Amino acid sequence: MKVRKTNKYKKWIKKLNDPRARVRIFARIARLEEGNRGDWKPAGGNNVFEMRRTY
Repeated sequence: MKVRKTNKYKKWIKKLNDPRARVRIFARIARLEEGNRGDWKPAGGNNVFEMRRTY
């Protein structure tokens, strides 16, 4: 699966102060790129999805 990382995402992840959260987000996206969608739901159309992570 191709994951598109927008400029808005890049700015947000860069400003994220919690390094553990950042690592978890990167790991979650890596799993998505490998085809493991995990827990997700549609979020408003235009092929936009919300990926959820419980911890």
